[in-house]
Amino acid sequence: MDIGHAYTYIKDDPDWMKKLGIGAGLMLVGIFLFPVIFIIYGYQVEVTRRVMNGEKNPLPDWDFGTMFMEGLYLIIGRFVYGLPAILLICIGFGAFWGLSIGGAASGSEDLAAVLSGVGFLVYCIAFALFFLLMVMIAFVTPGLNIQFIRNNGELGSLFRFGEVIGIARDNIGNVLWIFLAALGANILIQLVSALLSWTICIPFILGLGGYVWIQIATGHLIGQMGSSFAAPKGVWDEGLPGS
Repeated sequence: MDIGHAYTYIKDDPDWMKKLGIGAGLMLVGIFLFPVIFIIYGYQVEVTRRVMNGEKNPLPDWDFGTMFMEGLYLIIGRFVYGLPAILLICIGFGAFWGLSIGGAASGSEDLAAVLSGVGFLVYCIAFALFFLLMVMIAFVTPGLNIQFIRNNGELGSLFRFGEVIGIARDNIGNVLWIFLAALGANILIQLVSALLSWTICIPFILGLGGYVWIQIATGHLIGQMGSSFAAPKGVWDEGLPGS
């Protein structure tokens, strides 16, 4: 897996600044209109698809309609995988407040203290499990992208859990590198932003463009991982059915 190339190849495209600028603009709009950010994830999918197809220039032009739908499908998939974690944290939060309120209503300080303590313990356990599940979901995410592309943009394919988890499990080393590379790039952006914080505007612009850059590079790395799933050229470049 060539991490360095994934994070620098965009400069090989003569229009890379324009394409990155459009992505940063979409991120800015997404602050006020969140669904616009789905286009960024759709762009990542197209980058992955092109790398899996072995295209020399995997930096695509922006296709807002198709990329919005593909990004939406992936967000739906991630949401479904994240439901157990969401339910866990809701249960923990509900138990903490429910027991605390019940203890306060009992009129007994000792009982209130016990119930509050039990509620807090339940919340801590739920939060620990929530964190563990979120880490697991982060590791499954590349598998979601590859599964989606292998099945030509079929939403239902994202919910064949055994296949998706199998992709992540069989490529756990590559998934770890993808995760660490994104983490390292994000830390780098934060450090540069901190050094330039006196300029006010530059850290904000850097944050928007940096997020898009990381998503593009991550898409390239996922494509490198997915290229091991051999297929004839053109099989994975159809996008959504009918697009």
